[in-house]
Amino acid sequence: MPLLLRHTGPVVTAVVIAGCWLAMILGMLLAPDLFWLWAALGAVAHASGFVVIFTAVVQTSRSDAEAATMSAVIQGCGYLVATIGAPLVGALYEASGAWTVPLLAVLAITVVYALALIGAMLLVRSRRG
Repeated sequence: MPLLLRHTGPVVTAVVIAGCWLAMILGMLLAPDLFWLWAALGAVAHASGFVVIFTAVVQTSRSDAEAATMSAVIQGCGYLVATIGAPLVGALYEASGAWTVPLLAVLAITVVYALALIGAMLLVRSRRG
């Protein structure tokens, strides 16, 4: 993804990352036997998301202090979502007795993440000129 980011810019890279996330969740819903493929796409999306998000922080911040603050907020929110996410998905699984409802919830969150990521990269592109 760093090479894709360098050669295509932040928006295309964000779309690819969003596509990997969405393919992972939809794949788990529609073809769970291919778990290895969906896990690989999820791993690429997860690691790449960090690269793109923190590259954007560095490119849009006006100072080291602002970059540190933005990084702390982003990481804090991310860890909060991660902390709440696992028990929530577990509760949905327990309540429904199957993985469909929890995966649909994760899909909804993934769509919000994808739109936010692409929107943020559009903002980065507009600030860079």
